[in-house]
Amino acid sequence: MKRFYFCGFMGSGKSYYGKWMSKVLEIPFVDLDLAIERKAEKPIAQIFEEQSESAFRDIETSVLIEFMNSSSLILSLGGGTIFYNQNIELLKSSGKLVFIQTDFEKMWLQMNQKKDHRPLLFDKSKEEIYALYLSRLSGYMQSDFVFDTSQHIRLLIDYIKSN
Repeated sequence: MKRFYFCGFMGSGKSYYGKWMSKVLEIPFVDLDLAIERKAEKPIAQIFEEQSESAFRDIETSVLIEFMNSSSLILSLGGGTIFYNQNIELLKSSGKLVFIQTDFEKMWLQMNQKKDHRPLLFDKSKEEIYALYLSRLSGYMQSDFVFDTSQHIRLLIDYIKSN
């Protein structure tokens, strides 16, 4: 049973690396944000707008728990998933938490390509987003493994194969 949870900030490449690793290692891949949208039958931005961030986080945790019973998977988490509802404890007790660490400037470019889908970016400056990133960094560093995207992908492959 292999469960790997990819965490990191918005635009860090969690889904990119998750999909890639899924193909290489033949482990199913799930993007938690897309699973939430399927369950809620609406985009995340709409959940934030119509309900609240707190309501979104409750839905997020319930969907997350559903995947913890999967035998093997790579699950790409939302940027804030590990910071709410004791999610980090749930994740670490049921699999391996992998932090996908990326240079902020690269993430900023990625974030701006999908700004409409990222409610935390609405009406925020680059400096405010950077401050949010810095405030989350110590939480991400609690992961079982840190993969810096400037490193060779082989490090991530080796880690997943050996765990």
